Formats: sequence, C-alpha cells, structure tokens
Amino acid sequence: MPDGPARHDPETSFREFAHAMTSPRAVLRESLKALAVAASLAAACAGSGCTTSLADARDAKGSGAERIYDQPYDTVWNAVMKSIKSTRLELVLDNKEKGIILGQGKVGPFTHGENVAIFVDDMGGTRTRVEVVNKRASALNITARDWQGRIFEDLDKRLD
Repeated sequence: MPDGPARHDPETSFREFAHAMTSPRAVLRESLKALAVAASLAAACAGSGCTTSLADARDAKGSGAERIYDQPYDTVWNAVMKSIKSTRLELVLDNKEKGIILGQGKVGPFTHGENVAIFVDDMGGTRTRVEVVNKRASALNITARDWQGRIFEDLDKRLD
C-alpha cells in the first residue's frame, strides 16, 4: 500500500469523463435537460408577455414607421391594399372608414409569424399618412420578416 494520498491522473480522468459524456444514456440525459429548459423558457415567455397578438399591433398606433404621401386618401388606400397582396401578408381585416388594416405574416420554418397593423390617415387635401406597425408573434422570433420595409418599398413604387 503506497504512503500518502492517491495520485490523480488527469489523462485517465478525462478519458472517463469523455466516455461518460458520449454514452447513449448521457446524451439522452443532456438532451432531455435541454428540452426541459427550452420548454420552461417557452412557457415562461408565453405567460409573461413575450408573445403578441393583432390587438397588440393595433394598439401600438403611433409607434410604427410612417410616411406621408402627396396623394388623396382613396389612391393611397388602394395602393396599400395592392401592396399587401404583393407582399403576401395575410389580410385579416380592412376597414377603409377607420383607416385600419390588420394582417399576419405566416408561420414558417424560420419564423413564428408576425402581427401587422397599417394605419392610413387622411391629412386633408392630397396628403395621406401611412403607418406600419410590425410586431413579432413571439419575442423569440429572431427571424421575423420586416413588413414595414416590404410594404413601404412596394408602396413607394406604386405612388411615385
């Protein structure tokens, strides 16, 4: 029996650790831990306001990107409706009298979808303001589409 404490062999310890972490059980255990953390995060996010609805986009009037066009209201409204169709935003509601359009970006393999509100305001004469509010359906949606840019780009072409 050797005197003193047992010697620690770092190379043997690393090999044992590496083997333990590549065993099927260890991989399954770590995968389940990661899944549990992701599910907890998603549940916490859903319960704490990390998701948005069309109502959130509608209620955010005044916080979106806006442009003023030197065109009559009816001309701008019709151009906005055509822009929505060309950008493939799914139309949910349009109310010309109130000047509001609600749409949703579809859920896809790289996005959780988006909620979009478009406000068209008659400023009198031939001036019309368009505001686009774009809200991610989920705060975790890092690949959300830029509907403001898409709509204004198309609208600028139609109204210039």
